[in-house]
Amino acid sequence: MTEIASKTSELIDKAVSSFEKGEDEDGARFLREAASLVPDDPKVQDALVRYSSGSSAEYLMNLCREFVKHPNPENGEKLLRRLKGPITNVSEHVTTESLAILLGTKLDGIDVCNDYQSVIATEVLSIRDVAAAILLKRGSGCKHVLALTVQMSSTETFSRIHSIGDQTAGELTTALLKSNIWSSASERLKYEKEYVHYCLQHLARHGFKNNRAANGVARLLTSDTQELLPLLDVNAFDLVLLCLDVRASVASRGQVTLALAKVFEIGGEVSQKLFLEAMAGRIAALDANKQNLEDHLIALLSIGSAVFPLIPSTAAQLFIADGFLSNLISLVEMVGSDQVTCTTLELLSAACIESSCREAVTKHCRTWLRGILSSADGPYKGQAALVMANTDVSSKNANDAKEESEASVSSNDADTNQLFETLKQLVMKQETNTFKSAIEGLTYLSLRPKVKQMITEDKALLQALMKKCESNTATFGILTLLYNITSYLPNLSEEQKKMSQLQGYANGSTSSTQQDPLNDDAHVLARCKALGAAGVVPYLMLTSKDNLNAKASPALIGTLSNILFSLAKDQKSRGTMAQQGAIPVLLFCFRLLKENPENARYRLISAHALARILISVNPKHVFASRPPSSAIPLLLYLIQEHDVGDGPRDLLPTFEGLMALTNLTSDPTLETTNEVVRSSLARIEDLLLSSNKLVQRAAAELVCNLVISPHGLEKFAEGSPGAARRLKILIALADVDDLATRRAAGGALASITEFPDAVAAIIKQERGIQILLDLCEDDEDPDKGCALRGVVCIGNIVMNSGRQAKETRQKIKMLEGIRILKGAAFVFRGDPDALQSIKRTLTDLKR
Repeated sequence: MTEIASKTSELIDKAVSSFEKGEDEDGARFLREAASLVPDDPKVQDALVRYSSGSSAEYLMNLCREFVKHPNPENGEKLLRRLKGPITNVSEHVTTESLAILLGTKLDGIDVCNDYQSVIATEVLSIRDVAAAILLKRGSGCKHVLALTVQMSSTETFSRIHSIGDQTAGELTTALLKSNIWSSASERLKYEKEYVHYCLQHLARHGFKNNRAANGVARLLTSDTQELLPLLDVNAFDLVLLCLDVRASVASRGQVTLALAKVFEIGGEVSQKLFLEAMAGRIAALDANKQNLEDHLIALLSIGSAVFPLIPSTAAQLFIADGFLSNLISLVEMVGSDQVTCTTLELLSAACIESSCREAVTKHCRTWLRGILSSADGPYKGQAALVMANTDVSSKNANDAKEESEASVSSNDADTNQLFETLKQLVMKQETNTFKSAIEGLTYLSLRPKVKQMITEDKALLQALMKKCESNTATFGILTLLYNITSYLPNLSEEQKKMSQLQGYANGSTSSTQQDPLNDDAHVLARCKALGAAGVVPYLMLTSKDNLNAKASPALIGTLSNILFSLAKDQKSRGTMAQQGAIPVLLFCFRLLKENPENARYRLISAHALARILISVNPKHVFASRPPSSAIPLLLYLIQEHDVGDGPRDLLPTFEGLMALTNLTSDPTLETTNEVVRSSLARIEDLLLSSNKLVQRAAAELVCNLVISPHGLEKFAEGSPGAARRLKILIALADVDDLATRRAAGGALASITEFPDAVAAIIKQERGIQILLDLCEDDEDPDKGCALRGVVCIGNIVMNSGRQAKETRQKIKMLEGIRILKGAAFVFRGDPDALQSIKRTLTDLKR
């Protein structure tokens, strides 16, 4: 083959491939290039005829005909390649005709008489399903044609579409929800209701195995709940509930669960009554269907476990009914199958969200559960342990106000110890089928202070918990467990403590007034240190790398931030946490949490945890690889006003946020001051006036750092009304009782008084010079820091008073400034620099 012939053949192959992918422009270019090389070549001419003048669009129809006539994977892949390329430029006629070819013709040569042919047939039918779905989704006019076909013969069309496959049936459901392809809303609703009836009939015949019918009903109920609710009588409702069977596909169960959630939300008492009637019929049928008892049990238990989280109080009515649980356990033991036992445990676990159900499980099922736990290696040991943990962590008193959070200790500690050991062994084994349940059970059990101690004292268990986990659900369980172990009790005001005591007495409970000593700060701190020594921070960093992304739930992000927040309470651990990567993770957590009321608490925790770490580390070291300004938004967010509801505001985040900002602005080379001044000077000014002594002090110390930079200094020394107001606040702070606040205010004034406009503003203040002279005599500070700052301020005022110099010197003399400065000279007699400054000021005053 000549070089030209080889090149031509290659170009034709590229053209054909491009046209198959729908890349018509590229295909035409390759053909033109081939024609320029050998214009009269038959292959080139054939390709030009085949793909030019609209034939490339008709090529789609040819591919459909070829696939229907010769249904094999090779032809199917050619068709899919074309469909997955651009088809928006293909005419409506071509797409609708292509769809008609796929839907209206029986595939030739499909033979399922042997296993090999069965595999091929399944693959070919799947290709047709995908191709038809693509045309319905993207093809111009295909949905309109489908709507017309439904109007001509709805049942026949529904049947034909269902025979194609799941994806095509899904597009039919989508078409029934699109108002723009129907002549009116009433017409669309008419055929939507017909399709629901069609699906319900198929569910009655085939049950949950008909995924297409289940998904169709579920999607339509989810979207048009109000309009379709009247179609659901008890029998229809029962058919929908049956789709929750654990033997149905996971995707189908998920769709049906969403639909039922909407039905219960919008239908209210009516839909809940239908549920109770349908379930009552199923419970009554258990005794009458001994032959199919296993199937009926699995269906009943599956429905119960899926619906319980949706309407717990309604489902609980059935669960705690006289004889239900005792009869259920008898039937489960009679059947004895693994799937029935497993599904029973799932129901019991779901029911434990209701306190009355937990009590019922404890009363009627504990012996049965103990039997499962005592078995050598049961496949559902983890699930049984999870249920036991749920019931173990229950309140003695149903009226206890803390029932759902920090549960009181069960009377049987032996059960708890056995349960802990069982769960521990299951976690240590790291077996996929039991690990998740074991983690959940241990998480529930870790609500008990005693178990928190047992976990942190078990180094082998900690190492097993902190191995990399592939399961996201288990990861969240482990994080929740770590959160339980590391959480400190909230700091309550005296008023809150009294209210808690009164509430406890009113409920006849003492748990609100008597805290377990294992939950005090000292024990929590010890647990945090033990987790730190076991490597919890590197584990959290690895977990964040694998799980923190735009799709991560706020609960997961918040739980991780809460753990880091508790760990950072120990000042000695903060440096290590920074070295191990906690800072970038907290920055990322904050960015992932969108600003809305639901995320506010989690955002505060992320910012507060970061502030705690930044208080105790050298900013230059921790921000070597990223700009320190990245932390500013979090810290500024922390010191803002936040809605805390009816309770008193916790000022600790504000205080520690200010301290972190002070540390971050302590080094002018980090260039963080300008951002703080630009974004939050007004808020910092408000905090200088705070009634809380510590917050006021921290704000003053921050201002002392801010005025080191020119941009910060300008806001106090520019001579504007705003600057005069801020100066007045600083002068007032130099006269407060708190030593550290006086020192910080004096330090800021020492810098500001180097500028004449600031000095002029201070002179105008009635007691400005008097307060600074009092600062010179401040003997409360053992380091003499306040006095030194006062001396510097008075020296600057004398030097920079300008036209008012004479009046200023006179005023200082009248206020006994010379005597005060001479006294200061004696105090600083061992400090040559301070002494020289005082002598220079005294000389100026005597002029």
